[in-house]
Amino acid sequence: CPRPENVGLSSFGPRLTALIALLIGGYRLSRRKTVSLLRDVLGIRISLGAVSHCEERVSDALAFPVEEADAYVRKQTVRHADATGWRQARLRKNLWVLASTMVTVFQITADGAKATVGKLLGKGRTGVLISDRASVFLQWSLHRRQVCWAHLTRSFVAMSERGGPSEEVGSILLTETRRMFELWHRFRDGPLTRTQFIAQVAPTRRAILATLKTGATCSHPRTAGTCANTLKLWPALWTFTRIDGVVPTNNHAEQELRHGVVWRKLSFGTQSQRGDDFVVRIMTTLATLRKQARSALDFLTAACVASNAGNAPPSLLPRRAHTDAASVR
Repeated sequence: CPRPENVGLSSFGPRLTALIALLIGGYRLSRRKTVSLLRDVLGIRISLGAVSHCEERVSDALAFPVEEADAYVRKQTVRHADATGWRQARLRKNLWVLASTMVTVFQITADGAKATVGKLLGKGRTGVLISDRASVFLQWSLHRRQVCWAHLTRSFVAMSERGGPSEEVGSILLTETRRMFELWHRFRDGPLTRTQFIAQVAPTRRAILATLKTGATCSHPRTAGTCANTLKLWPALWTFTRIDGVVPTNNHAEQELRHGVVWRKLSFGTQSQRGDDFVVRIMTTLATLRKQARSALDFLTAACVASNAGNAPPSLLPRRAHTDAASVR
């Protein structure tokens, strides 16, 4: 009799195939532990090779939804970007995240060079990019960029712990930064309007600017260098005060990367391009579904069913059209 259109050539159905991918990509189980769990809990005997084959099937099924999600994120008015190290066999690579409010995408790149990052971020340099102070982001206009104040705060703490003139500079910067965050929270959560927030944060801006200028001439070379570098980025420190949806930290991107960091430490990375593709696609899918409060297992199963039948896969895009901006005024 003919094979049903939603049944693939594998010995395992779409839901079991999806579960295997979820155990590995979502729960960070090794292939060997996945084999043991399926045997001990579900009574299913499966080889390591079959597990790898299931990964490949799910990766192929997610290719288009992830490509669509990537294009979507690049068009958003506010994006967060960050990176961490990755390994493919003996090759050192970078795992990048580009995140909006409702969609998160990952990419693994061969390096973190300016050209590579430029291609990753997309053409046009439109919208606001929230990032750290890495030099690769200098290709983005300072007036459409927000530098992470959490990173700046860590630098100010380091200054305050060096003693001498550096300690004074760092202490003042920390005090003013705390004041800035207090005002930000009063604006974000109420009762301040944006106009009131901008007016009340103005003295803090002036104090930080004056202190950075003093610090740039500090006798401690690291403090002087940090202050001088921060002054060059000055417009990008304050984008959040004037544009809706922009926040003063890049914590969102760092949180999205955390899963990949732990996975890398547990698995020691990947061994091939096929492995990289699976990591990027499953992480993009799971992170985005979590944001949208959608079932990962149901989505992965639907993607496998569609792939088996040669039908269009489910979409990772938000179900309701919106600007995908953070909920701040």
